[in-house]
Amino acid sequence: MRTPSIVSDVSAIAVASIVIGETFTLNDGVHSATVFEFTSGGAPSVPNVAVDLSGLTTAADVAGACRAAINGVGASLTITAAAPVGAVVLNAGSLVP
Repeated sequence: MRTPSIVSDVSAIAVASIVIGETFTLNDGVHSATVFEFTSGGAPSVPNVAVDLSGLTTAADVAGACRAAINGVGASLTITAAAPVGAVVLNAGSLVP
């Protein structure tokens, strides 16, 4: 059974407003939830996925880093991301339970 595609967008913020170590979680409803952790070149807490903010400053930079981290997870997360200016667009696609 296929479910309709789900699309959501999230506004990104500048690096100065983010605390290193803060996290956000995505759950596609099929796999275990994936926790993303903002880092500054270091490793995230296990088993979190790093969103490296090293050298970044703007909201567009943060959106791009989030997109790269989300899309880098692979098959264990059936959510993809795009990063138009200052936002992260999440697409859950058509999920098969």
